[in-house]
Amino acid sequence: MRLALMIWLAVLNAGIAGEVRTWLDASGSHSVDASLVKCTEGLVTLQKKDGKTISVPLSSLRESDRRYAQWDATPEEERPTFGLSLKTYSENSTEITNLFDNLGIEEPPTKSGLLVESVSLGSPAQAGGFHALDIIYRIERNPVATVAEFNEWLKTLAPRNGYMFHVLRVSDRKVRGKQTWNRISGKIEAWTVKDVESAARICPIELRAAIVEKDSIGTPFAVLAVHNRSSHAVEAFKANVRCFDKFDTALREYGSGDFVEPLIFQERILPHKDKDHTLVRIRLRGFKTATRVEVEITRVKLSDASEWVPEGAVEESISAERN
Repeated sequence: MRLALMIWLAVLNAGIAGEVRTWLDASGSHSVDASLVKCTEGLVTLQKKDGKTISVPLSSLRESDRRYAQWDATPEEERPTFGLSLKTYSENSTEITNLFDNLGIEEPPTKSGLLVESVSLGSPAQAGGFHALDIIYRIERNPVATVAEFNEWLKTLAPRNGYMFHVLRVSDRKVRGKQTWNRISGKIEAWTVKDVESAARICPIELRAAIVEKDSIGTPFAVLAVHNRSSHAVEAFKANVRCFDKFDTALREYGSGDFVEPLIFQERILPHKDKDHTLVRIRLRGFKTATRVEVEITRVKLSDASEWVPEGAVEESISAERN
């Protein structure tokens, strides 16, 4: 039975039609080219190219079209996202082509695509290795040319499903003094906005264990077992270290200084497997009587230039006593 036999004309009292797209029924065999006017009470009102409006039961449409029709009614936190901030790129984008030229990068081998401006911390895009300046030129088998097209496609997605992205990425190889491009493909999951925001709150570093010991001359030091749970290398991190004596009294540095000893660790820590960690040694020169320390991560810088800070985030801290 043709989709046309399943629909009936409706008088449009309100609403503005959106982009014209192809709508399919649940069987995928019947279609109509039309724009969405509204979706209310289980009915989807569409406007065909000739200006006539029709209404179809929401349940009669394929799954992706049902999601598209219900987008406005979907709470923002439940909408799908990859954690990407994007900008439309074309070969006529003077601003972007000038940027590449100034950075010593050759012109991208694509006429259009999506320029990645930033990647959300902890997002599926970051886990998939996306970087700023990547250019997405195709998703699945479909070329993508504008952010508007991408946003329309996003409305049809189901969270936790994976989608194949085809990307141009700046390489280290140079030709005639300019960096060239590599083509990379990989499947990335769509998450909900809520999931991405929750992931961004989690510190990329996990402090798994810690002990306090003394060296041969009696100077205390703390040893931390640091696990990098992100998908990128940690380039550096900052932490606050507080020291306590055996009576659990907070100590000042050298008896009269600050209660907090700032730590800056600048050795690269690669992503770890589940049970792996890196040992970080903290000398406590100004806290001779320290038997316990509290360590709180305050900032983490990752290899993709993203940074984690604890404002509004889940704190990462640990307490350690003398072994």
